[in-house]
Amino acid sequence: MSTENGIKKGFEKAQMVYDDYLWTAEADAGNDYYIRGAGDTELNRMEGAEVLSFINHFLRTNFLNPMNLEAFQETEVLIRTKVPSDITTHKNIARWIFNNWAKYHHEVLGTDIHN
Repeated sequence: MSTENGIKKGFEKAQMVYDDYLWTAEADAGNDYYIRGAGDTELNRMEGAEVLSFINHFLRTNFLNPMNLEAFQETEVLIRTKVPSDITTHKNIARWIFNNWAKYHHEVLGTDIHN
């Protein structure tokens, strides 16, 4: 996790589990749209900058997860493997992860997420 003036900025691209993302929106990653998105904005699960920003925002705003690398990577794996494909908006994906964290947390922990 990077810091700036002692403030945690969030996790970075190199810390992501999957390496098959597109990075076409990377230049816009600081844009508020990518950080939060409107509640009804769809999350492009294959756009690395969107996923990275979404997870960082999710971890900062939900008491559920501490800002640690394990929680970051578990959230990424949940988005990729467990969140149903018909759940597409920032708000609904965040809600699904929050509501299902306890159910899948141990399952994700029990796998080698780096393979």
